[in-house]
Amino acid sequence: MKAVSRFTLGGLSSRKFVCAILLVGMISCRTAAESKPDSGTTAAVPDAQTDLSSNGGADADGAGDHAMLTDAPLIDGGSGQDASTDAAEFGIAARAAKQTCNPPAAQIDQAPVAKLSATGCVDPADPKKPAPSLIPYDVISPLWSDGADKQRFMAIPDGAKIHVKNCTLEPDTCRPSFMGGTTIDEGHWILPVGTVLVKNFLFANKLIETRLFVRYPDMWAGYSYEWNDQQTDADIVDENGLTKDIVNGSGGAQSWYFPSRNDCLECHNETVGNSLGPDTRQFDRSFNYPSGVMGNQIATLEHIGLFDAAVAHLTPLVDYRLQGSSGPSAEDKTRSYLHSNCGSCHRPDGNYSAIDLRFGVPLQMMKICNIDPNKGDQGVTGSKRLFPGDPTKSVMLLRMQAADKKSGRMPQLATSVLDATGIRLVSDWITSITSCPP
Repeated sequence: MKAVSRFTLGGLSSRKFVCAILLVGMISCRTAAESKPDSGTTAAVPDAQTDLSSNGGADADGAGDHAMLTDAPLIDGGSGQDASTDAAEFGIAARAAKQTCNPPAAQIDQAPVAKLSATGCVDPADPKKPAPSLIPYDVISPLWSDGADKQRFMAIPDGAKIHVKNCTLEPDTCRPSFMGGTTIDEGHWILPVGTVLVKNFLFANKLIETRLFVRYPDMWAGYSYEWNDQQTDADIVDENGLTKDIVNGSGGAQSWYFPSRNDCLECHNETVGNSLGPDTRQFDRSFNYPSGVMGNQIATLEHIGLFDAAVAHLTPLVDYRLQGSSGPSAEDKTRSYLHSNCGSCHRPDGNYSAIDLRFGVPLQMMKICNIDPNKGDQGVTGSKRLFPGDPTKSVMLLRMQAADKKSGRMPQLATSVLDATGIRLVSDWITSITSCPP
C-alpha cells in the first residue's frame, strides 16, 4: 500500500510536482523526474533498547558531530520517485501509545527532578537507554559543540500536534515584525506546550551531559544533567551552570561547560522561536531509525500524525561536512554552517541584528562585505567584517579564531575549542569573494 507523499501543494502529490518557495518570494517548480534528493546525509542512532553510549563516540580526531562525511545519496526507490513515498520507508510505524517524558518541573519556577532516571525521558532501570516514547532525530547542519558527539530526541505530549510556519497559508505572519509579522523563519516548527527536546553529549562513547529543553505555557527552559563516572545516572546541574575538565575523544583533557539556565535562552531566544533543531530545512533528510528503516524524517513524522497540516517543501540546508566533488558547493556549505552556528543571534530582530547570517540571504543583504566592524577590529588595522579575498583582515573569521570570550571569541557561549572545520569553510569562502556585490 502506498503512503501519503511527503509534501503536497494544492492537492498535487509531491511525487509529481515539487515546488520550493524561495526566500525572495519566487516559486521554483520542477517535476519529480527532474528533482534530486534534498540531502545526501544519513545518520545511525542506537536502538531504543541499547545503550545511548554504544554508538555515539567522537571520532579519533575529536570532530564528533563535525566528522567529515563522504558523498552518499539518499536511498532511491528505484523509480525516479522520492523514496519517502514508499510505506516501507517510514522509520516509525506509529506514535507511542503513552508519552512518559514530561517536563522535569511541573512549573517553570519549581525545582526540577534531581535525577535523570526520574524524568521519564530514559529507561529508569538503565538511564543510558532512552524511553520508548522518545523520537530520535538528526539535523542536516549541526551546531559545533567542542567536538562532542550528539544524540537528539524529541518527546511530544500525547495527542498534541506540531504547527509549521507557512508563508503561503499564513502570509501575515511573514510580514516584517514592525508590520505585525513573527520573527521566526518560514518552516520553523512551533512545538506544543509540554514538549521536551533531549540532547546527549558524548566523548569516546561516554555520556557527559544530557540537556532537556522544555516548552512551558509562557516560555521555554533548559535543564542540564551531569553523568556520573559509573554511567549509571545523571544529576541535575545547578541553575548557574558548571565547568569541569573531561577526557575528550582523542584521550586528551578538555574543559566542558554545562550552561546556566539563562545561558540556554541566549541562543534559544524568542526571536528564533526558542527551539533550534526542529525545522523543515534541518529535518528534510534521511535517517537510520532504530527499526532498521532508513526513512525521511519529515515523511516519518507525518506518517505518525505529528503535524496539524501537511508540511510544505522548502529548500533544505546542506551538510557542510560532506566531502567530494558531487556534494554541495563550498559556498552553500559555508552559508549552511553560518546559519546553524551563528544565525540564531545574527539575524533581523536577533541579539545582534546588525548582520544577517541566515542561509539564503544574498551577500549584499548580509551587511558584512567590506563594512567596518562596530565592536572592535580584533587588533588588525583596516579590518572589515568581511574583507573580500583576505581572511586575515576579516573580523568574522578572526573572532572564530579568538582564544576565548574575553578576546572576542564567537560564539561567545558554551565553547572553548576552536572549530577547525568551520574556520576552514569560512576562510575559504572569504578567499573566494573577490569583490562585494552592489
